[in-house]
Amino acid sequence: MSTNSGNKKIGILAAARRFGVDKSMVSRWMPNEEKFNNAVSKNRRVGAGRIAVYPVAEEELVNWIRELRLVGIANRRN
Repeated sequence: MSTNSGNKKIGILAAARRFGVDKSMVSRWMPNEEKFNNAVSKNRRVGAGRIAVYPVAEEELVNWIRELRLVGIANRRN
């Protein structure tokens, strides 16, 4: 596993101790290290969240809600 300080290679246990996480978390993160490093900084969790089942319908719904908000109509769940 590489660290931000000089890309120094350290073991799973050492990395877990250094960052204060469980060793199983480090071992799960290691295969995705490049994905995490290339992620946009505004993303909180890389790879988290569900994939849209109906992306076109969801986009239309988002646009509709935005239009309602622009007009000043509040949308509620009930």
